[in-house]
Amino acid sequence: MEEAAPNLLEDLKLDLKNCRSRSYDNASNMSGVYSGLQSRIREKNVFAEFVPCAAYSLVGCFSAGKACTEAIVFFPFVQGLYSFFSSSIHRWNVLRDYERRSNEQKLKTEHRFLLLKSLSETRWSARADVLRAQVTRHNEIMNALEDLIEDNTQTPGTRVQLKDTANPRKFSEYFINGDF
Repeated sequence: MEEAAPNLLEDLKLDLKNCRSRSYDNASNMSGVYSGLQSRIREKNVFAEFVPCAAYSLVGCFSAGKACTEAIVFFPFVQGLYSFFSSSIHRWNVLRDYERRSNEQKLKTEHRFLLLKSLSETRWSARADVLRAQVTRHNEIMNALEDLIEDNTQTPGTRVQLKDTANPRKFSEYFINGDF
């Protein structure tokens, strides 16, 4: 690798002195500060900073996440909570009533328009938006769930969902204990 990188730069007619950063796959032979390719290039150009490849880092995070049982269970739970409220106009209105009351109290805050959201399979940043909404609206969601538990007009199917999918205790455990 030590010879391949300079040879490639030479073949491409690029001067190493003009390099300001380089990105690799985070392998130890590439990123070694003291003995890897990084240190050898730094000897020739102190301005050639090593930048870990974001895509490879992200793949590493996803791979590590697959081994974490809490992470595997957490996002389906979060989606289940959204589905529970959004699949019924009545349940959605119960939640919206709590959000409206909260908005009146926090009239000019940045959180006033954060609502429950569905997970996106294509936008990874949407998962952060979903979590931000659920953490910010924790009290409103808890109050709405508790109201629905006490509502005797709920169908048996809704009661099962409240017990399993949208369980307020599960919700509270995830967000208060920081298990996400």
